[in-house]
Amino acid sequence: MKVTADDMMELGVIDEIIREPEGGAHVDHVLTAGHVKERILANLNDLMKIPVEQLLEQRMEKFSKMGFWKE
Repeated sequence: MKVTADDMMELGVIDEIIREPEGGAHVDHVLTAGHVKERILANLNDLMKIPVEQLLEQRMEKFSKMGFWKE
């Protein structure tokens, strides 16, 4: 069974899919890097508006849903 980026998005494992240029990221490194930079800056801007304690709670909740652990 092949797991796709859309599957991972639906499962909450990833937050966003950054689409590659036609033919793949290796075809246009500059464009690919520009897309990645754009999304990092946009997400960072959004995250900076959220109090640290809330960010930590959200992160813990997200990762807690991804699996299990034993103490």
